[in-house]
Amino acid sequence: MKFSIIGLPKSGKTTIFNALTHSTGNDKFKKENTKIVKVPDLRLEFYAETFLSKKIVYPEIQFFDYQGFELKGEIRNTDSFLIVLRKFKNNFFPFSGPDLPRDQLKVILEEMIVNDLTIVE
Repeated sequence: MKFSIIGLPKSGKTTIFNALTHSTGNDKFKKENTKIVKVPDLRLEFYAETFLSKKIVYPEIQFFDYQGFELKGEIRNTDSFLIVLRKFKNNFFPFSGPDLPRDQLKVILEEMIVNDLTIVE
């Protein structure tokens, strides 16, 4: 499963990415961070023991974190996405977007609609 994390710049996308993937955050200057995480499932272990399976293949989620806010073709190839909205103040990381999360969501959804319309044309 491919999972994109999107949001306005400085909204906390990379922080969420690092938390979900257990990353250290050393690659914060890359345009795109990608990491595959195996999802542990106790049911698979139970079935492997029950049916004497030699190998367990855990489901994998591939997370994408894009620098800035650009909805390019990459997001169209993902199965789902998470929209990160900023609701904190930090003077070290000034935020140029709208203050209210509702308005941030509106900007993101409008951008997604515009991108879809360009494909339709």
